[in-house]
Amino acid sequence: MDLVSFLFLSAAIIFVGVLGELIFARTNIPDVLLLMLLGIVIGPFLLLVDPSLLWKIAPFFSAIALTVILFEGGLHLNIYEVIKNMPASFSLSLLSFIIIGLFVSVAYYSLGFFGIIQNVTLINSLILGATLAGTSSILLIPLMLKSKVNRKILDILGLESTYNDVFVIVAVVALIKFAIGSSAGTYGIDSVLKEVAANFAVGLVIGALLGLLWLYVLKFFKKKSDELIHHYMLTFACLLIVYVVSEYLGGSSALAVLMFGLVLGNAHQIGLILRLSDNFTVDTEVRRFNSQVSFFVKTFFFAFIGMLFVLDFQLVLIGIVITAIIFAARFVSVKIFSVKYSLSKNDFFALSTLIPKGLAAAVVSIMPMQYGIAGTENFIAYTFSVILATTIIATISFYIVQKKAIENKDQQQEAVTEINVPEIDQI
Repeated sequence: MDLVSFLFLSAAIIFVGVLGELIFARTNIPDVLLLMLLGIVIGPFLLLVDPSLLWKIAPFFSAIALTVILFEGGLHLNIYEVIKNMPASFSLSLLSFIIIGLFVSVAYYSLGFFGIIQNVTLINSLILGATLAGTSSILLIPLMLKSKVNRKILDILGLESTYNDVFVIVAVVALIKFAIGSSAGTYGIDSVLKEVAANFAVGLVIGALLGLLWLYVLKFFKKKSDELIHHYMLTFACLLIVYVVSEYLGGSSALAVLMFGLVLGNAHQIGLILRLSDNFTVDTEVRRFNSQVSFFVKTFFFAFIGMLFVLDFQLVLIGIVITAIIFAARFVSVKIFSVKYSLSKNDFFALSTLIPKGLAAAVVSIMPMQYGIAGTENFIAYTFSVILATTIIATISFYIVQKKAIENKDQQQEAVTEINVPEIDQI
């Protein structure tokens, strides 16, 4: 591809990204779906890009995308809502992650056992199950911001998707290390459990502490110079440091970045909770500029994974089968969850169907092959098929849930009007 073609495609992707957001605002159809379809046209259909080049930049692009998007998610979370809905969202997240992971793992292992798929092992099945067990915060958070659905359900879905991003990444990395280490007899189940616990603890602490420290740094800069106009670029540099420090200390970089964003997004509230004398605020430039960067990264990343899509009927068919298994497992998860938490029919439907896969699944689907684990070469194709299928289903489901929520709200208003408005013969 020459320079002119590269610039033209880049401009086309940005235009489609903006158009997708406009369509999303009017129709509730996620822009990610349009971007992935564009990537499929550019890559597998027209062959305008070299797949080998894409694979070389995939690890770097994935890390940047994960960092920016999780930081954006953290900025938009309300710490009081996080605390209030943490038990319910965490319970559903962990329950759903385990059940979906097991369902997918057993199904994939069974396909290998009956000879439908070759080179299937137990550890490979578990890796694929963990890859597809989460939901996408990058897809759900934008939906939450403009939805008419029950606010508590939206908060649970948003928090669950954020936890799931961490679960997926931590679990897949741990399983990959187990697959590599177990072959040499150096990495056992106890090591996996210890690493998962350490990843969560270190990531949580690093993100929170560096977030608080960065609030003091920003406050210092503001006092020293009112003309400092690069708040966001400094914050972005610190965000990369948070990722690096967490990785170096063996923590979850995803959780660290999320916590860093949560602290900055709730600077004033955290100051009140911790009874700090300083009045912390984050410059609106940081939020506004990160929104632009997040849009840019999200736009190119989902077009990017569309370019990596493999047009193979058998692989796509297996991905569709896995999608059906995922929704069956999700139904079981929500059914168990509803035993303790009362849900209306619309809320139950929302929790059961709004489970699109996205960034975390796309990122980690690349990793097993990069680490040389045999039999994982097709995981990317399976994952992208599932992302596309679950996104389409979630789009349709969101439209139905949104419409039903508006109808229920209108019916409630009509009922109130009938109660409050006197009859004509009483006037």
